[in-house]
Amino acid sequence: TKDVPDLIIVDGKLPDIDGAEWIASIRNRGVDTPVVYVSLFRQDGRFYRRLTEDLSVRRIIHKPVIPVVFREQVEMELIGSTHVVTEVDRETKEKLATLYLNYAKELPGKVD
Repeated sequence: TKDVPDLIIVDGKLPDIDGAEWIASIRNRGVDTPVVYVSLFRQDGRFYRRLTEDLSVRRIIHKPVIPVVFREQVEMELIGSTHVVTEVDRETKEKLATLYLNYAKELPGKVD
């Protein structure tokens, strides 16, 4: 038997193919696994309809992603919930901002 993932997370820009085209290719092969599409770019309504109606993408997430929100969104897809987390509390945002700043300060030394 063939192992099928519970959820597929696809970026809009893959190395060899556009993410939407890759999803179309698996749909054409009969794969109906739920898909979360992650994109840096916001698209027009026609593109979103293609993703959601034609390709059955369950959720579209725009970068930059907030890790805690992304985790929650993926978990909700895995349990089949329609609940969407759209905000993170202020304390979490401040902690994330501090982590980002600290990482940015350390990165040049790590690259050297």
